[in-house]
Amino acid sequence: MNKLSPQNRHTLYALTTDMDFPSPLLKRNFQGRIEQVFGKAINVLCQHTGELYSFTCSTLDNAPNCCRVSANHLDNLDIQIGDNVSTHNEYLVIGDKYLIDFSQNKLWQSQSPTFTSPDSTSYWLNIATEIESAIQTGNSLFNYADDNVFYQQLSLQLHQYRQQLVTALKENDTESVKTTIAAMIGLGVGLTPTADDYLSGMSIVLFMPAHPGNKFQTLFQQVLTENRANTTLLSAVTLNKSINNQYRESLYLLLEKIFIQFSKSISKEITTVINIGSSSGSDMLHGIMDALYLTHHLGEAMSTKIVIKKNTYFDSVSLMSISTKANQLEGVEQAFVAMATEMNKGVLRNLGLLTPELESAKNGDLMIVIKGASDAENEASLIAIEELFSNKNKGGSKHEAKYATISSAHEHIVESNLVVISVNGAFAAREARIALENDLNVMLFSDNVSIEDELALKQLASSKGLLMMGPDCGTAIINGAALCFGNAVRRGNIGIIGASGTGSQELSVRIHEFGGGISQLIGTGGRDLSEKIGGIMMLDALKMLEADDETSVIVLISKPPAPAVAQKVLLQAEKCKKPVVVCFLGQNQHYTDKPGLTFAKATKQAALKAVLLTGIKEEDLDLHPLNWPLIEEVRAKLKPEQKYIRGLFCGGTLCDESMFAALAKYPDVYSNIQPNPEYRLKDLNKSIKHTFLDFGDDDFTNGKPHPMIDPTNRISRLLQEARDPEVGVIVMDFVLGFGSHENPVGVMLDAIKESKAIAKKEGRHLEILGYVLGTDLDTPSLAQQCKLLTDAGVTWASSSTNTGLLAREFVWKGETA
Repeated sequence: MNKLSPQNRHTLYALTTDMDFPSPLLKRNFQGRIEQVFGKAINVLCQHTGELYSFTCSTLDNAPNCCRVSANHLDNLDIQIGDNVSTHNEYLVIGDKYLIDFSQNKLWQSQSPTFTSPDSTSYWLNIATEIESAIQTGNSLFNYADDNVFYQQLSLQLHQYRQQLVTALKENDTESVKTTIAAMIGLGVGLTPTADDYLSGMSIVLFMPAHPGNKFQTLFQQVLTENRANTTLLSAVTLNKSINNQYRESLYLLLEKIFIQFSKSISKEITTVINIGSSSGSDMLHGIMDALYLTHHLGEAMSTKIVIKKNTYFDSVSLMSISTKANQLEGVEQAFVAMATEMNKGVLRNLGLLTPELESAKNGDLMIVIKGASDAENEASLIAIEELFSNKNKGGSKHEAKYATISSAHEHIVESNLVVISVNGAFAAREARIALENDLNVMLFSDNVSIEDELALKQLASSKGLLMMGPDCGTAIINGAALCFGNAVRRGNIGIIGASGTGSQELSVRIHEFGGGISQLIGTGGRDLSEKIGGIMMLDALKMLEADDETSVIVLISKPPAPAVAQKVLLQAEKCKKPVVVCFLGQNQHYTDKPGLTFAKATKQAALKAVLLTGIKEEDLDLHPLNWPLIEEVRAKLKPEQKYIRGLFCGGTLCDESMFAALAKYPDVYSNIQPNPEYRLKDLNKSIKHTFLDFGDDDFTNGKPHPMIDPTNRISRLLQEARDPEVGVIVMDFVLGFGSHENPVGVMLDAIKESKAIAKKEGRHLEILGYVLGTDLDTPSLAQQCKLLTDAGVTWASSSTNTGLLAREFVWKGETA
């Protein structure tokens, strides 16, 4: 008989499970142990991540990290602290006596309503007053009235800190907010101390999407990260979830009544929350109440200006740049400048800024939304934004002509043979088809194009012998002209075909550094080598470069293709009359070089092989071998506990290359783009062990500019990672070239200096490793940007490949490297 069968173990049935819970239904492997056993909950510590999960009885509501099971009480089960918990097929196994069967389970996901304002801000005061009346008799230390001196002093402290925090938030005094929260974390009694529950209640209101209190979210997160050792593990997990808009179902039902329905009858929901734990519910309601008073204050202090320009189109790259600059204007709390697409309206809805007027705007309309301190300041900001548009229009050539359609442009410029398309995804396929039907090659920068449309467009282009680069193609160099994101590199005889934007950029600058030059750089779009598309563009581009008189060597770069597509591409590459270098980053399969076909595992190696094939001598090159004296010097500065890398990248391929270098030496490497789902971050706000983040991925850019244009996301994360005492090295890339930020290093310098100061204050050395992707011909130049890093005490690597290798060696704690 199967030892793990239900027949010889007690079976409990999972009723509902949070999406973050390691359910076997989600194909997550789990190893943990029982940490605590209570009447209504059993807590389990994950041995792999240190995360805490809970089994709860059927009478409780759904909550983050929890699985409700078919039992009314849990402390009468024969489950002991220290029992192992692990997944086995469709079960979770507890010790040697229990199985959790998930066959009847339903998944649950914590929700957070989006903040919207009622007709009158006095509504918040009325609701806060109702909550205050209901919690007067609650079992909370805030209400303590007996004669125990210890509890009296504790209650007094709680009230003092509570008043300090509310005042600091009102006055936007971030330093006082920081010190007060730090003093509050862990203050009180119980498994989730009083002040922690209060902060949780405050957080779920202030940090809901579009709430004006959102500006404090990163600060709350940072202080918790610094002080989580001062409280219990369960309380730290609960508070962290609350800060990040995840909380139990009964709290959501209360917020739904308040913020969606604007109901004046919430007594039932308040009573349900009061009954959470012995005093936790009452403590959280104190935080919710104060957050509502703050909502009234913040709501009265903000003004919103909306402008809709009918039938006014600007491309997404220009609008991202203008929107970024608009958000930097003095007096602007939030600015949003974008076309009125459904996706952009969705972003405004999440921000709580979507009005009926904006909802009715058409796809071809331009939306300008400004939230600021006053009507007068918003008017001044609007004038400044209008000037940004005027400066953009003045920036073009005086001979520049504008046309309403692709067809009319082609009719007037008959010698043109290529069009760059950057329009809303809903129209991108249509415009690309028009271009192809006019016998124009296409670079499609737009994304949100269906894979079916992509296939049809590439089949049409292939039948006509045209390029169909994209969709979502961000880099190309055609006849020496860099399109969208690209670098200034010398012309030469090496052709690049890339299904990776920054990977292609990296190859081009390495070839430039090694003395070679680029004939053509053809982007394919990231999905070209998928099974559905079949590598149409890469195969066609390979034929084009084979026939190109200016190309002598061809380099292919991509993440691992679908196996059948890889076979097709390699077969054609092998038949090519010109030498081909292939770099499939992260590919586990080992390939053997053949005559005319050679393989590289990294971008630097691929560039070197390509230039050597053109006749450049290796002995004439500076190959920048790893600096082992530097590695030993950094290792000596790091404490034994500083063993982790944190990578904060703009470029997806640059992130990949460093991540794959770490994976070659360490098993515990996490990322938002990890190919292995088991090591893909569930909570993007929380790093685990070695973590590599691609800030250019959709996870971070939804409704926001790309980090190569706007560094805001990276700045806050850099400071967060600097506070982690287990971090030894933080890695960052800085991408130069057309379309990128005009000073990518300079805009990060203050945050870099602050992060090093944070570590120094705590008696740690923090190694910051930078990599500048660029050339001596870029503006600003590679040398200028590297000097800024040097002056700021930042170590910089000479290539993407060396960046990953240096980072992994800096934190290596073994006897030999």
